[in-house]
Amino acid sequence: MKKRRNKIIAAAVMLAALLSGAVTAAAAQAEQNGLTQTEQNELTQPGQDGTGQEMRENIAQPNPQTSYASGKRHVAVRMQDGTVTTLGSNEYLQRDVDEWTDIAAVAAGATFTAGLHYDGTVSVAGFAQRQDDVERWSNITRIAAAGEYLVGLTADGEVKINRYVDKFEPVLTCQETEKVKAVMVMDQPQGPFVLLEDGRVRGWLGDYVELDLGWTDVEYITSGGGYLFGLTEKGTLRYERLFKATEAPFSGLEDFHDIVQVYASEKTCYGVRSDGKIMQAQWDPASLEYKITAEIEELENVAGIIGSGYFGRALAGVTKNGDVLPLVYNYGDGELSEMKDLSSVSFLRGELFDGFSVIGKGKDGKVHLYGTDASIEYLRLSEYLGESDYNTGIHFENIMCSHSNGSFCEEILFLDENGGVWVQTDSHGYQKISDNVRQIAGSRGLASSYIAELKNDNTIDIVYTYGELPNISEAESWTDITQVATWLSREQDSGILGLRSDGTVAGVSFHGGLESKIADWEDIEALFPGEYAVGAIRRDGTAEFIQDLEMYNFGQYNTSSWRDLKQLALGTFHTVGLKEDGTVYATGRNDFGQCEVTGWTDVTYVAAGENCTLGVREDGTLLIAGEAGWETEPRLVFAFGQNS
Repeated sequence: MKKRRNKIIAAAVMLAALLSGAVTAAAAQAEQNGLTQTEQNELTQPGQDGTGQEMRENIAQPNPQTSYASGKRHVAVRMQDGTVTTLGSNEYLQRDVDEWTDIAAVAAGATFTAGLHYDGTVSVAGFAQRQDDVERWSNITRIAAAGEYLVGLTADGEVKINRYVDKFEPVLTCQETEKVKAVMVMDQPQGPFVLLEDGRVRGWLGDYVELDLGWTDVEYITSGGGYLFGLTEKGTLRYERLFKATEAPFSGLEDFHDIVQVYASEKTCYGVRSDGKIMQAQWDPASLEYKITAEIEELENVAGIIGSGYFGRALAGVTKNGDVLPLVYNYGDGELSEMKDLSSVSFLRGELFDGFSVIGKGKDGKVHLYGTDASIEYLRLSEYLGESDYNTGIHFENIMCSHSNGSFCEEILFLDENGGVWVQTDSHGYQKISDNVRQIAGSRGLASSYIAELKNDNTIDIVYTYGELPNISEAESWTDITQVATWLSREQDSGILGLRSDGTVAGVSFHGGLESKIADWEDIEALFPGEYAVGAIRRDGTAEFIQDLEMYNFGQYNTSSWRDLKQLALGTFHTVGLKEDGTVYATGRNDFGQCEVTGWTDVTYVAAGENCTLGVREDGTLLIAGEAGWETEPRLVFAFGQNS
């Protein structure tokens, strides 16, 4: 507030000076906390119920560190007005936060988002263990999450957890003389951590650990890259290397200063300073994938930064004026809009592709790549197969991840147009494992996995198996099969479908959940598998489905009026149908505009992702509807793949 220049009585001068000092101090405190003046006022003034009546003082208070949350494939950001913005996957409805208000802090697990309200209660979107119990929590001052766990700290110092495990008891139970100051959940291995006021840290690291770190000045704790980080009230960063066997220590942490918010992935630690600049530290600053980028360091007016994916493959920065700025790492060859002369396009799915990645096949057989996953580098197939094999072309609908060890997807497999099945080797090259194959289909998402090969003699071989596969071998006795598809249930069942030449469909699954769903299917022309559903086109051009669970039904199977279909594409919560005349149907959730395809014409191929629909026209151009990854405006693209 500027000093008044008018001459007024001494009492008024004194009052003005007092008011000026208070406002200036509040502004300074807000700047130090990394908050806007409005947010700082929220910390010091009780709320109102809309009628002017004062409510009790806020229990939870906003802070930059707790305003950003990283899930496995999504992020959540608490905005200045107490609402929440999200980016990334919505597979479990973890982004359904549009109705949330009065949020002081956010947390995110693999399949959920949690919002802590000013009044100390918690809302949850998506799928979380004991969600109903969590939404009955009260008097909560802080929350933290990772994986399947969500913890809350009450004003009385009690630590709550959504899924209690006996082994966590030493971490969560405090003596009368102990007081918990901050909470955290470690992602790998999963388990809670607490910071005590005396500076000790207790947690679960595959076993109970207690660290006497002397972190008495630390206000918030987080982790990443095998490190435990502590953000102090003065903006410095304390850190402890938890895993001595990690590849290398972070380089540059000692230079962090004036930090108001920190985010660490497996390879990089980012610190946002109070002046809006970003500092970085990496395991390997010289590497292409994780190098320090001048673009990030040149960003200004940043309030926070957050990312998702095991290596933080996708990032989002938020400016102090509230703009969300996706920091898109494109490891492909160019922008989606630059894909030309296409014949088909597909989304790459699986644990190895946990961001937004697209592969296009050109009319000349050339590969076009776009995506935020470094793993798409392995699909530069000419480097591994040689130009002659590469130019024979790839069936891109037959590219997949397989051989899951329960956490990660370790290999990429694909079928070439000569009938050869190739698998990625340990050196990231490829070797052929089968010949005389028409199509491949693979299981995903379970601790057990397999590849079903449709051979040229219309029989099926089950290959590249991992884990227990009850009943699946029955498919090898089928004959007269023209197409094979796999099915995955959210209820931990998996199976194979085989389309026969007479239009009937055979099926077998681990636990018997598939067979009854297709018992009356007949006159089927083609199968189209999705994430947790399978679509089919009948010979009369209409559609049939094995549906996802009822709670995930948003109208994506309302296709009874569809006719003259030639292709289906199943997104997570929407379905796209390509008609014989080149026009397109779409139904289901449309919150990202993924069903806005009414004007599409001359389309020859369609693909559906989580929040996006792609179409290829006769002239080879690409059509896009919905949210293509983290494609919001403004954005900043780091095209690493273009320089490799």
